[in-house]
Amino acid sequence: MLANRGNWTMQPSSGSGPDLTDEEKEIINSVIARAEKMEAMEQERIGRLINRLDDMKKTVCGDGVSRCLLCGEQLGSPGVSSVVCEDCKKNMCTKCGTQCSSRPRAVWLCKICREQREVWKRSGAWFFKGFPKHFLPSPMPLSKPSDTGAQEVAEHQGPPASEPREAALQPQAAGQKHLSSQLLTTVFYSHLLQISSHAKKKKRVGG
Repeated sequence: MLANRGNWTMQPSSGSGPDLTDEEKEIINSVIARAEKMEAMEQERIGRLINRLDDMKKTVCGDGVSRCLLCGEQLGSPGVSSVVCEDCKKNMCTKCGTQCSSRPRAVWLCKICREQREVWKRSGAWFFKGFPKHFLPSPMPLSKPSDTGAQEVAEHQGPPASEPREAALQPQAAGQKHLSSQLLTTVFYSHLLQISSHAKKKKRVGG
């Protein structure tokens, strides 16, 4: 088993298949199927955040120079204070911005840039310098296909979910599946270690 912890990419070892029984392979396939289901739910959640951000961008009605970027109020008018967004550097009124505590000084963010930061934080994109892509190996083939096992895997997979536009950066490689949960990765490794240990014990007993 080869694991690249930088982007949580996992590839099956070429020599691990013969030591596993069909029952053990079904356990692994079940873990993969559950991971796929959770990934689909995660993609839907991120997609909703991105759609909300897009809707906010469509409501912009100012030039961000002499008028507030968001509401279009004339900046400098009586009762209209002007501030600059730390991220986009556009001018806005204080009603359309949020003051955030940041070292060494407090900064202002417009509602769009604040939402953008929230999307990157919740999706993990701030850490990966882009929307993360995670992969699982394809399901392990069984020597004697079981109708019950195949049905169980199909039920766990569920219908495929569409990915958000920003997340679909590259086509998936053949035979690879998405994984978005570090917890599931840990569970997957745990199953493999248990199976490997069980296989070694059987060899020692048989020898």
